[in-house]
Amino acid sequence: MNWRTCAITRCRTFCSMFNRREVLLTALAAALSFENARRVRGKIFSAIQNNRKRYDGYLAALLDPEIWSFDRRRASRNCAMR
Repeated sequence: MNWRTCAITRCRTFCSMFNRREVLLTALAAALSFENARRVRGKIFSAIQNNRKRYDGYLAALLDPEIWSFDRRRASRNCAMR
């Protein structure tokens, strides 16, 4: 297994984990008192959604063929210069 496959698997795992946490905390906020729900919503928006979006972006970059073609061209150019 190469590093790219491992990174894709890791990003998918983190995306899934943050999505589950977001759903759980959203359901919990609906069942709590107003003050506790406000705290939970703050946690959802500050940490969990931002991390989920971050790993979604990482995953999109890992799966984008345009980025990888650029990376291969850059690597071949660097090898030719040596």
